Amino acid sequence: MICWYFFLLSSVATPNYNPEQMESLENKTFVRAKDQVWSALADEIVVLSLGSSVYYGLNPVGAFLWKLLEHPATFALLHQKMLEEYDVDSQTAENHLLELLRRLIEEKLIESVL
Repeated sequence: MICWYFFLLSSVATPNYNPEQMESLENKTFVRAKDQVWSALADEIVVLSLGSSVYYGLNPVGAFLWKLLEHPATFALLHQKMLEEYDVDSQTAENHLLELLRRLIEEKLIESVL
């Protein structure tokens, strides 16, 4: 199972999402917000939101995706890269990706560009 964490807390539960939100995120392109700074710590990443002054932590899977978001990336591209990089089934990868994107959007760490 893919596991990511946010706010430096571990989460292994199946992410919660609603089908309407899933559809809307699947058709978008994302990029990191400009109002943040980040640093790699071993295979993890710490992000500081300059707007809220809150630090966020991403585990290696979240860090992998964060690096891809340096440039605009579609949901489909992020999903495909997860499948190539990790031994995970498509539905599990999709569910976890949707939850991570939702959380990053809520915290204004990424934005939709299209």
